[in-house]
Amino acid sequence: TMCRPGGRLVYRPPPTSVLKPPTPVRTEEYACPLTDSSAQVAIEDFVASVTLVQTFKNVEASPIEAVYQFPLDEKYCICAFTAEIDGKVIKGLCKEKEEAKNIYDDAIAEGHGAYLLEQDEAPNTFKVNVGNLPPTKEVKISITYVAELAFSTEGMLNWTLASSKVSTSGPQSPYYRSSSISSVPVPTLKLEVQLDMTSNIRQLSSPSHPISFEFGEEPSQASVKLSNESQNLDDKDFVLNVKLAKPHQPCGRVEKDEQGNMAAMVALYPEIKLGEDEEIYTEMIFVVDRSGSMSGSRINQVRDTMQIFLRSLSEGTMFNIVGFGTRCEFLFSGGSVEYNDKNLDLATKHVTDLKANLGGTNILQPLQRILSAKTVDGYPRQLFILTDGEVSNTQECIEFVRKNSHTTRVFTFGIGGEASQELVNGMAKAGEGFSEFILSGENMEAKVMRQLNRALQPAFTDLNVEWEGNAVQQAPYRLPPLFTGGRLIVYGMLPAGAKEQQVKITAQTAIKPFEAVLTLKPEEAKGGRLFHQLGAKQMLRALEDSRSYMHNLDGSLLEGRSGQDVKNEMIRLSTQYGVLCKHTAFVAVEERDEATEGTMQVRKVQSQLSEAPPPPPAPGRPSVHRPMPASAASRGRLSTPTSVSGPVRGGGLGGGGRGGFAPAAKSAAAYASVSRKSLVSAPSPSSSPRSSSSFSFGGPPPPPSPSGGGPPPPPGAPSRSGPPPPPLGAPSRNGPPPPGPPMSSALQQSDSCKNKSGSR
Repeated sequence: TMCRPGGRLVYRPPPTSVLKPPTPVRTEEYACPLTDSSAQVAIEDFVASVTLVQTFKNVEASPIEAVYQFPLDEKYCICAFTAEIDGKVIKGLCKEKEEAKNIYDDAIAEGHGAYLLEQDEAPNTFKVNVGNLPPTKEVKISITYVAELAFSTEGMLNWTLASSKVSTSGPQSPYYRSSSISSVPVPTLKLEVQLDMTSNIRQLSSPSHPISFEFGEEPSQASVKLSNESQNLDDKDFVLNVKLAKPHQPCGRVEKDEQGNMAAMVALYPEIKLGEDEEIYTEMIFVVDRSGSMSGSRINQVRDTMQIFLRSLSEGTMFNIVGFGTRCEFLFSGGSVEYNDKNLDLATKHVTDLKANLGGTNILQPLQRILSAKTVDGYPRQLFILTDGEVSNTQECIEFVRKNSHTTRVFTFGIGGEASQELVNGMAKAGEGFSEFILSGENMEAKVMRQLNRALQPAFTDLNVEWEGNAVQQAPYRLPPLFTGGRLIVYGMLPAGAKEQQVKITAQTAIKPFEAVLTLKPEEAKGGRLFHQLGAKQMLRALEDSRSYMHNLDGSLLEGRSGQDVKNEMIRLSTQYGVLCKHTAFVAVEERDEATEGTMQVRKVQSQLSEAPPPPPAPGRPSVHRPMPASAASRGRLSTPTSVSGPVRGGGLGGGGRGGFAPAAKSAAAYASVSRKSLVSAPSPSSSPRSSSSFSFGGPPPPPSPSGGGPPPPPGAPSRSGPPPPPLGAPSRNGPPPPGPPMSSALQQSDSCKNKSGSR
């Protein structure tokens, strides 16, 4: 699903020699009109690329600048950033972050147009700067995302474009209010989706909007669009469901970029059926909130829920119960034990005596103790977390669960009507599990059994992908367990001159070994960079999570490696493949014959695309304008740090949970950006200490597009930004992988898409 960003405006003083702080402006009185909006989507098997393009017009007499923050789910990968003004297309290049900021600042200081896109300090938060948009000018902003898709519980592949004016928690977006004051009406979103699948398409449907569709030359191809082209996506997310004739059919594809470099994608959505006498063995650990806030009816609900669990486990299951508050207590201190009559009696008595007497809510402590322990061979580990509380370190807990999702699946229960949806949904999503909420007085048996049935499905362990005959750089480097209902996607950077080869996927289950073989044909490769970029995203994530070819199995660095080596390798991969990471940024400069002068003003941008919006500004709090210090002006750079007050409302954690609060940017200086199209959401301003306008960006993954960064250094040669890549021929599982072929710096535009409705 897509995340709909919320954001905030920040003032940036103009690069003039004599600076006079402008009179504070009430941002509600002005709007920067959105005049056109389109989304081009290409779906290939289990992956998608989305390019969202929006056109904004400066209707003011002064130049404007936008500084916009938005949250984006960590599964999405930004791989292109483009602006078009006066018929000139300015493509963003992926550079080391400080270098990109310097380029941006210098361009603004010289009166040129400049554009910057970077990952902010807050988790999964990004910042866009659009600088020096002249009066009366229009600018097209394009952002491209790529991502992997998931299957619904009904076995249908689904893709969502989040675009709602109203927050999932109820209040209307401030951006929607601001758009109503513009004389330009909100434009209709032109949505085109093109599908190219390995399996034939059985049905296309949308539970959210009327659609029309038509099949292509093959029954595995189709195009989809809104049946009413004048319809706007202003009241609900657009959801597309795809039913495949053979969803469990393994598929393999190869693509070739403009430089001839090839990347492969291998995908598997397995189906495992149990025989009548076959059972699933697993380890289940129940993590129970026993903090003071759980007293009364909530701890009673926990007792009842746990009794249902204990009566529903099967023989052979390993289990344990952990209570937490300020401290944590394990029922079986030596670790999980076998489920039998003796241990059931002990657990039953323990649950009967449960009390909310462990103090505050420190859920990270038991998570660290449990997830740092080695798993039991042959018993996939699954956590069931029952809690009511909001914690101060929600993102840290979610991030810790996600980093350990390769060993442990997490299911969550929110107890009571005030349970934190951000925490409960976020941990379940990060742990590849599911969440449920149990309200006071509600019959919880159906929800408990639903979670238990999800957990007691067969799982693939010891997954391995063997690439025949070629030294392939594989991503992910280490494969996590695969549960029923999940899908496996593996990328391989193929060496130059790769020939037709077989790829074998093997795994173990509690029932029997699994094996699937498919054939890759590089000579039939299609043009594109989608697999290159998603593979690079997986490599960057592995480096960040200490699960890469530079790390041991326990997460420690290989001998001779350092944290700086990891950072350098991330910069190398990011700039080589044109995929944004926390150490890089996209920057684009529009050189102008005449420098743009004047005080840039704060302006809101109307948009029909929005995430859960940030709260409105505090009553009576005006925008704040801060002049640039003389020292910065003398250097020809803008570096005034400004802080944004108030939280930024984010969303998208878990299935439909309420948005979280992303920390506001601590500094909005040193970033300027060219106007460009926003992706999926509507910006949401709050009191802003900067004169700038805001553009909204966000949405599902778009198609690849050009990015900067030259080819990587040859094997053994020192990289500009990091250590040489691992040597060719290194094993793909237990040792450093071989370096992938150089990636082109150009990003490919996604295919245009069509829309249709119905089923076949």
